[in-house]
Amino acid sequence: MNHPVPRTLTRARARASLLAVLLAGLVVAPAMAQSRMKNIEQCIESSTEVVPLPAVAAGTLTARECAACKSRLLKFDADTRYYIGDEPVSYARLRAAAIKNPTLLYVFYRTGTDTLTRLRLDAGAGAASQ
Repeated sequence: MNHPVPRTLTRARARASLLAVLLAGLVVAPAMAQSRMKNIEQCIESSTEVVPLPAVAAGTLTARECAACKSRLLKFDADTRYYIGDEPVSYARLRAAAIKNPTLLYVFYRTGTDTLTRLRLDAGAGAASQ
């Protein structure tokens, strides 16, 4: 003899199935998103005391996070940009500020090509160069 399944049991199974599908989606979605994301830029957080800035923005820059850290040779190009805080500046002004007031230096470069994209001094360095 067949006994009908109580309605509450059927709803509970439906909810459990829906919950399983949603949980699977939560696990799979980040994995799929990570596979599509690509890191195109890296940053070395250092200081102007550790990373000497060359006289001109040409050739290469040797950057490292600390005095004992491994250095990385990075290339300047025509698209490299310079900032003090959020203010775009010339390389000459950036270098003058770095010499007058040692400060934090952020060195951004393209992953894979080691080409400099940006050099950024901490905002406080700008006051010393004006």
